[in-house]
Amino acid sequence: MKRNILLVAAILGICALVIVVATQKHGSRRHLNSQTYFSATLAPLKYVVNEITGGDFPVEILLPPGSNPETYEPLPKQIVAISNSNALFSIGLMGFEQSVVGKLSPQTKIVNLSEGIKLIENHSHITNSEHFHGKDPHVWTSPKQLLKMTRAVYDFIIKTYPDSVRYTDNYNILSTHINSVDSCIRKSIELSNARSFLIYHPALSYYAQDYGLEQIAIEEEGKEPSAQRLKALVQLIKEKDLKKILYQKGSNMDVINAIAAELGVQPVEIDTLGEDILNNIIHITCIITSK
Repeated sequence: MKRNILLVAAILGICALVIVVATQKHGSRRHLNSQTYFSATLAPLKYVVNEITGGDFPVEILLPPGSNPETYEPLPKQIVAISNSNALFSIGLMGFEQSVVGKLSPQTKIVNLSEGIKLIENHSHITNSEHFHGKDPHVWTSPKQLLKMTRAVYDFIIKTYPDSVRYTDNYNILSTHINSVDSCIRKSIELSNARSFLIYHPALSYYAQDYGLEQIAIEEEGKEPSAQRLKALVQLIKEKDLKKILYQKGSNMDVINAIAAELGVQPVEIDTLGEDILNNIIHITCIITSK
């Protein structure tokens, strides 16, 4: 078992190093036209756009760092900025995204990156004010789905700038990175004895589905769990031999710590909304595959 844990760490470490080296190959980034910029609803989407364009254009992020996507209300100045941008890259499934779309100028181009992805029904917290039509929006947390989103970004970029061979090269490099991360994660999970994980907010449904893992979420319909559910979870955690509870960066720590103490597990922070999405996914895998 110890040998497998070391192998898992080595695999994920090499994969993270490859991402760092490949990112450095982009060289210095430049803004070709200060009047041309894109918008993205989430930081991980900015990462994809930047990697494909080589940072040629600024990308404005709608959701500020540390904000809760389920409660965030876009500011009027953000609506103006998005309307003036060349395109908005969006998941299209979150309440704040839907709120923005209805306020944009008709000329604004919207690239919906969840199109073509088989969406998961959001059984844990189906609330139309939070998640559009009860579909789980966290598609970017799985490399398999992120690869589809990357293709959608590239298709738009290359259609807009058809003469740029460099953007095609960047897309191919990024696709290779994502496929490498996917392979690393798959091998790491196979080598470990990880079959399930505990998480407060169910943000890793696509990740769990694509790697054959069971996601055990604490939240019930977007709310704190009842006493009855906590009691059932205590038994389930013992059966599954789970030692950690994952929680999103920026969560209410009073709630997280209280529930972790109640369940007898260690709270561990993850960042599914950060811009460095590939390394964040690798970090999540390290947590899940290590005891």
